[in-house]
Amino acid sequence: MPEPVGTEIRDELPPLNLHFGRNPTALSLERYKVVPLGGNRFDLQKARPDITPACWIKKTSGGTDLFGRLWWHRPSVTIRTEFFKPEKGRYLHPDQHRPITHREAARLMSFPDDFIFLGTKTEIARQIGNAVPPKLAEHIALFVKHLMDLRANNGQKSKTERSRTAA
Repeated sequence: MPEPVGTEIRDELPPLNLHFGRNPTALSLERYKVVPLGGNRFDLQKARPDITPACWIKKTSGGTDLFGRLWWHRPSVTIRTEFFKPEKGRYLHPDQHRPITHREAARLMSFPDDFIFLGTKTEIARQIGNAVPPKLAEHIALFVKHLMDLRANNGQKSKTERSRTAA
């Protein structure tokens, strides 16, 4: 996608309406720049402990994907409701110094680009993060339909077989 524009939902058609950024502090931007491709908070801590939050330095285990970069050629992490906050997970863009946008998160969740979300930025983030990915839902539904069709067909065959046996 092109560079995000602004920090608010835009008055235009999807997908660009939700492709907006944040307004990070100078310290946050400095932290983003330190995290290498595929890196996370531990890389930040090694390279620049002076700008690493003290709570991360004290906590030596757990939360390994905090402030992490997504990868281009690996599956995404779970997209949660606060994906726009990189301190909440591996939500930094793979190679740009920013968190992923709402539209990028929606794409990772397999929402089509023409899907229209309604609400505030926070409400839309909650809709994206709480959703069952549409492609996953589709495949589950197709599998359930397949099982139901098999069951229905087996039921009909057994009635036919019973008729033959009775004759």
